[in-house]
Amino acid sequence: MKKSSQFIRYGFWFLLVLHIIGALLTLSILFPLINPNSKKKHSSRWSKWLLRIAGIQLRVEAPQGLPDKPCLMVSNHISWIDTHVINSFMPVCFVAKSEVASWPVFGWISKKIGTIFIRRESARHARQIVDQMALDLNHKSFCIFPEGTTTEGSSLLPFKASLFESAVISQAPVWSLAIQYRSKVTGERSQTPAFIGDMGILESMEKIMSDRQLEVRVAVLPTFDPAKDPPLNRSHLAQKSYELVSSAI
Repeated sequence: MKKSSQFIRYGFWFLLVLHIIGALLTLSILFPLINPNSKKKHSSRWSKWLLRIAGIQLRVEAPQGLPDKPCLMVSNHISWIDTHVINSFMPVCFVAKSEVASWPVFGWISKKIGTIFIRRESARHARQIVDQMALDLNHKSFCIFPEGTTTEGSSLLPFKASLFESAVISQAPVWSLAIQYRSKVTGERSQTPAFIGDMGILESMEKIMSDRQLEVRVAVLPTFDPAKDPPLNRSHLAQKSYELVSSAI
C-alpha cells in the first residue's frame, strides 16, 4: 500500500515536471509567433491543467457574471498558486513583488506571460507602475494583491491603496476576488496552500501536491463601475474592496 501511494505521488510529480517543460517550450517557441488572444488561451489552459495535476478543484461563484471588459481585479493573497487559480478562468496581467522574478522557473514563466514586477520599497517605481497600468487598462485587465504579502487565509490584512490609483486615472471598473482553500472532504478551511513565513516554493509545492483533497472557492464581486457609481478616490476604492473581500472569505 505504501509503495503504491509513493508510486502515485511520484507520478503526479512526473506530470508536473512534464507540464512545466511544456510551458517552457511553448513560451520559447510558440509565444513569439501568436497574437495576444491566443497567448491568453494558452496561458489559461496551462493554469487549468496545473490545478488538475495538483489535485485542486476550482469553484467560481460569480452571481453577476465575470468582467466583460478590461478592469482592475483585486484579490486576497494566500499562495503562489493564487495566480494560476485566477488565470484559469480569467486571464489577466498580474502585478507581483520584484522577488518573484528571481524564482527558479516560475519567475521566468511569469516574465514571459507579462507579469509586472514592482519594487515595493520604491515609491517612485510604484508611481511608474501605476501610470503604466492606467494606460494599459484601456485594453487589458490587471490583477493586484493589495495586502502586499500572503496570509494563511482566515483573515485579511489592510489593503494598500497605491495601485488602486490606476483605476481612478483610467476610470476602469474594479472587481474584487475572495479566495478560500477548503477540504473537498470536510469543507473546512485548509491552510495547506498557505505560502507564509520562510517557506520555499518547492516546500509549498510538495505540501500542495501531497494533499490531493483541495478545493478552491473564488467569489467574484463587482466593486466599482465608473459608468454607474459616483467617483471614488483610491483610498475609498481600497476600503470598499477590502470590505467586500473580508465579508466573503
